[in-house]
Amino acid sequence: AVIESGRKLRAWALLPDVQLGQYASPRRTEQIKLYLEVSGLTVGNMSAWDEQLGAMQITGSGVDKGNLKREEVIAIRSLNAMGNGCVVWVPPGTRRVKPSVEAFDHLLSYSASSLFASGAFGEYQLLNVLAQLNARDLAARTQGRPPFFRSMIHLHLWPERVLDHARVHRVEVEPQLFQYHSSCGTRPLALYSVEALLRGMVETNYAPKMIVVGLPNHGLLAASPLPLEAMTELFNPERPTLEFGDIPML
Repeated sequence: AVIESGRKLRAWALLPDVQLGQYASPRRTEQIKLYLEVSGLTVGNMSAWDEQLGAMQITGSGVDKGNLKREEVIAIRSLNAMGNGCVVWVPPGTRRVKPSVEAFDHLLSYSASSLFASGAFGEYQLLNVLAQLNARDLAARTQGRPPFFRSMIHLHLWPERVLDHARVHRVEVEPQLFQYHSSCGTRPLALYSVEALLRGMVETNYAPKMIVVGLPNHGLLAASPLPLEAMTELFNPERPTLEFGDIPML
């Protein structure tokens, strides 16, 4: 599902092909890719919840998202015991690829949606979201609970306007929050995106096709209870749901 999603998004010109290797050495290319990932300036990421495996499948770090190979999709089963990282699942004999730096953000969103939908999370206000995400037992509490969201997509595009409100719900965030804490794979960014996604669940009465959040300096983050295949089709330009604009850089 993740591989096919990347191919479609590339075909629709929503996932640019950046060939850094043409302009820099292999070592320098990796350094640039790492900087872009941490800064939130990557071309995008896709993830899907694998119900059979009980894990999140997400794109690897520094790979061509529009032309993925099977070993470049990483399975992450849970947060670690400290709640500040991810537990990667790798089948025996498989070459290990580093997970995307955004894997932590995605997994927290899946975990929070699981607890929130079951009433075990509390309110979606920032202070409560912060307390819940910092809780040492977060990983244990989410074990065995299927997430509300089944798929997520991040694109370096700005959701300027919703064209189809029946299929897409946009959630607004306070831009000033991103002026000082906006690095991918960190709790501050995850805090803001999780709060917005949970708010979207309430605003749509837990029945959205897709919730979209515009993150300054980063682009759009979308989450859906639909499978990734169906969610990806919501970006199909033949049936447009969103109008894109320039990302605000703060």
